[in-house]
Amino acid sequence: MAPTLSKPTLFLGLLAAQSLATPTPDKRSAAPSCVNNASNGQVYQGTNSQWNIECGTDYAGGDMGMSWVDSFEACIRDCDATTGCLDVAFVQPNACYKKNVLTPAVANAGVWTAKKAGASSSSSSLTCVNNAANGQSYTTSKGIFNIECGVDYAGGDLSSSTVASFEACINDCASTTGCIDVSYVNGACYKKSTLNSAVQVSSVWTAKLSTASTSSGPSCPASNGLSTTVSTGGAYNILCGTDYAGGDMKEVDTASFEACLEACDQNTGCVAVSYVAPSCYLKNVLNTPNAVSYVWGATKAIDVPTACPAAEGKTVTDESGNSYTIKCDYDSPGFDFYVVKADSFDACMDVCAGQQDCVGIAWVPDYNDCWPKYYMPDYAFFSDATLNYDVWLAIRDAEEPELEEPTEQEGWNTPEPEEPVVSWSDDEEE
Repeated sequence: MAPTLSKPTLFLGLLAAQSLATPTPDKRSAAPSCVNNASNGQVYQGTNSQWNIECGTDYAGGDMGMSWVDSFEACIRDCDATTGCLDVAFVQPNACYKKNVLTPAVANAGVWTAKKAGASSSSSSLTCVNNAANGQSYTTSKGIFNIECGVDYAGGDLSSSTVASFEACINDCASTTGCIDVSYVNGACYKKSTLNSAVQVSSVWTAKLSTASTSSGPSCPASNGLSTTVSTGGAYNILCGTDYAGGDMKEVDTASFEACLEACDQNTGCVAVSYVAPSCYLKNVLNTPNAVSYVWGATKAIDVPTACPAAEGKTVTDESGNSYTIKCDYDSPGFDFYVVKADSFDACMDVCAGQQDCVGIAWVPDYNDCWPKYYMPDYAFFSDATLNYDVWLAIRDAEEPELEEPTEQEGWNTPEPEEPVVSWSDDEEE
């Protein structure tokens, strides 16, 4: 007898169920993208939070850091894993800006945003987006700061820091000794101890302590093309947006452009500076100038010494204001007061300025011999070609004698013409 199956209905049911079952596919959603607004309005599920995709929207400012990533999705995952991150702004191809403060949203076609679900903009946060806070005041422990959107007081930097918001930047300044102003640029906070002249820079959010005043020292672009003399005595020509690349002798940090010029004065051999606050580059060599918009340049105003043959026939002036005509490679022998040492042609002329009745000088550059003269006749100039050294002459310009006008009482001492005396003889009389 054939064996019987126990519970055949259950057995067949199990076989049928097994044959009808199909494996569930591992479905993964497409990577988020704002190309053609593909993911706009969708929700991305991160490991820790959900993220709302907003194409063409930016919450400007509030940056806590920036990183380079290989995709929008990687940018979202970076924020999802970062404590305090509320939002990302992704800019193709790989820039990821993480934010911990949400400012009011603005339209920006180049930005792909993912905002943490539940996060919202703070209506009380300070922002210069659309000039929202321009002209407002912000109170701190140090005093009241005035908000100026799109304005920068370039230079005068004390230090810088990375902060979460514009408010945090102002509070950082309030707690920093000597800080009177901040420039806030997308999370970067530049604290300043000196206020130079204001310039328009749309990306800068400024907060200035209400008691602070603008420095009267040189600044760019206000001083471009001008000459200035600093407290250490040096005179400088200001060249805004100009850099003499290279030729650096050292770099020092200074609180202002003026302090940079003073540092040049205090370092022997310095002939120019390039200032990119707070860095002051002192130069002892002037290379070819280049146009660099953010550099504040200055060259020391140095008197060019009088020298032959370039000075031939020219007129120069000594320290007392006397004028001299230069005659190169000629000597005027004799008629000397004395001979002294002078380390330059100009110094020899200054000797003449201090000598009564001096009419000129002969200077021998090979020996620094200076011969001030009391007489230099025109006929007594001889070429130095026969000598074994050069001689440079400076003939002091003679002043025209002044004629004194006679007074009305004195009149001119011109004798009156006498009438001729005519004698008549008796023979001539009729």
